[in-house]
Amino acid sequence: MFQRYKIVAELLNAVRSKAQLAVLDVGGWPGLMQKLLPSDRLVVLDLQETRGVEALIGEATAIPFTSESFDVVLSIDTMEHLPAGHRQRFLEELLRVTSGYLILAGPFSEPDVGYAERTLSDFA
Repeated sequence: MFQRYKIVAELLNAVRSKAQLAVLDVGGWPGLMQKLLPSDRLVVLDLQETRGVEALIGEATAIPFTSESFDVVLSIDTMEHLPAGHRQRFLEELLRVTSGYLILAGPFSEPDVGYAERTLSDFA
């Protein structure tokens, strides 16, 4: 998980156009991106409460922000949890609220990735 978050932060920093970006992290509980993007305004939208960052509880298929409210919208490890019938609306909403970039990331279904995820889960 950390590896995916780190890669997304590096990608965001590579395309950064200003010192502080407004970033929406959809499905971003528990707010880990704030540690990797400390100079940015990060808002987490998730179905569960996220402490320690600016956050709200809400549905990714009905994002409660106006169009183009954020410089960047992120969604890491979220889309694969949505029913297939909700994914189109999910993507439409993410695109609606970004004025710049949309970054989607998720796990790959490979034996080594599964092993790493299980090992980390067992360790924690």
